Amino acid sequence: MGFEEDELFGGDAAAAAADAVDRRAFKRDELIACESCGRASPPTRMKCLYCGATLPAVEGGEDRRRPALKPLEEWEGGFNVLLVPRGGADSFPRGDALAEAASLARLKPEQLGEMLAARAVLPLARTGERAEIELLERRLAGLGLEVEVVADEELAVESEPPRRVRKIEFDEDGVTGLSVVGGESRRAAWGDVMVIVVGRIFKKRIEVEERLKRRAASEVVASRELVEDEGVVDLHFADTTAGWRVAASGFDYSCLGARKSLLASENFARLCEELRARATRAAFDDSYRRVRHLLQFAWPPTERREAGGVRRAGPGRVSSEAVTLVSNEAQFMRYSRLLRHFALRRRGEQG
Repeated sequence: MGFEEDELFGGDAAAAAADAVDRRAFKRDELIACESCGRASPPTRMKCLYCGATLPAVEGGEDRRRPALKPLEEWEGGFNVLLVPRGGADSFPRGDALAEAASLARLKPEQLGEMLAARAVLPLARTGERAEIELLERRLAGLGLEVEVVADEELAVESEPPRRVRKIEFDEDGVTGLSVVGGESRRAAWGDVMVIVVGRIFKKRIEVEERLKRRAASEVVASRELVEDEGVVDLHFADTTAGWRVAASGFDYSCLGARKSLLASENFARLCEELRARATRAAFDDSYRRVRHLLQFAWPPTERREAGGVRRAGPGRVSSEAVTLVSNEAQFMRYSRLLRHFALRRRGEQG
């Protein structure tokens, strides 16, 4: 079961953000003068429209300011405002309050309404500006939303990648995983498995070859698409952020014994069932496929373009190749680590 095309490229998230941008006109005396460059910016902005300097706070202006929520590069760390469902549907904002909350988060009201109805911990926004995220947190809380802020550093997506496991051995007391890299093994008691997260990871590669022309636009002469889509399951432990990751393909399913099938998809499903049955204290979460389209507003799939070089295709004919790589791996990683973050908190509260 694959991903829809709009999910590969973020769907209408960009359009939703564009629609939500505050486009109101302001009078001259409402504008805020920048102390750095002297130019005037709208009172909704936190930073100067021209030089990027932080604008001075004005009396009564807090409610007019709106975070810009500039998208971050892959390598940039930031902060995440999370929607945390605690109350019942009666506590959800409605009408103007819902529309205002959606606008602040650069969403459409119906998108925010769907996120509330999902009853899951979901990211509303991500930015690298602490002042923006704190403003957003205050404003959303004031509109009746239950929100929290978690830094990328706490999720450790880049600093502590998961340990990829190619083989697992079970016994009554615990589980042993054999690493893909180096063949190292690690053992964990079943009681130490804190959360099991099931999802899917896709990788799409688009290759486009263009014929270069001196006096005309380039002509596309060939294009190719390669798509990988497989199930994954993450096992998280209390004593390490990294955890284990099992990918459906290339895994040794001999641990299933007589239950092992000839089909990898069946084996993967049975492996997840086995883990869930044995790790009785662990939270089991397979919500990723249900909520993945709601993650893309704050955590869109990554898209990277690479130049494939220029080559001669014949006398007087020169062509170039461009490659676009799209993947949801970082998105799933963030969601998986987010579930671990809250599972660790719950275990601490329970003692």
